[in-house]
Amino acid sequence: MRKIRIRMAEKPLMGLRGRKEPFQERERRKISFQGMLLQRKRLMAKRFLGRRIQRLGMLWFLKT
Repeated sequence: MRKIRIRMAEKPLMGLRGRKEPFQERERRKISFQGMLLQRKRLMAKRFLGRRIQRLGMLWFLKT
């Protein structure tokens, strides 16, 4: 699914727009895509940490 999305994003570059479009534009698009992935990873990490903290809190609450 993700691979298909990348290909779809690349396709207009290879077509007519590819010749007109400057190299920087292409690079910026790549960077923005990487940024999206990083954001997703960060969200996942946050969620995971949140769960872990909750579990620790529950254990601490049960102990006391």
